[in-house]
Amino acid sequence: MNDRLKRLEKALELPQLDEANRANLELERAELRHEILILEKDYTQSVTDSHFKSIEFRNRLIQVLGLLVGATLFSCLIFPPAWIVPATGLIIGLCGAVICVVVTLITRTLQVENRLDGIEQDAVLIKQQASCYLHEFHRLKEKLPNPDVLREMKQLYLKLQQLVSESD
Repeated sequence: MNDRLKRLEKALELPQLDEANRANLELERAELRHEILILEKDYTQSVTDSHFKSIEFRNRLIQVLGLLVGATLFSCLIFPPAWIVPATGLIIGLCGAVICVVVTLITRTLQVENRLDGIEQDAVLIKQQASCYLHEFHRLKEKLPNPDVLREMKQLYLKLQQLVSESD
């Protein structure tokens, strides 16, 4: 796509282009830039999602293992009743219960932190995309008398409004 965009920009630099061809090439270039923006956004979104899903998977695995150890200690499954004194069994059971609670609290905290990081990443992506739209809007503002340009500016405005509504 970048090669196609470079070829379009080189074609637009040619002085022998008439206005109709130049307008068609400008429109094609704008559409291509928009497609590239969408693809870059989708790529960064998928990379970010896979990163946060892998972190979430690791957190859940740690939670399962911690709860397994805590529940095993809580029920004293690793010690036969003849090996331990009842008071020691009670202490071991309480330690297992404490381990379960601590592991649950830690994993929930990590999940909230992971979600906050995801929201922060989404905000950065939305800000970048909005700045690209604004840059394109100002670039089109210079060519305003053309009705195609006006239509494209309206589309960019609607896309900006959509980004604002997504960020809320």
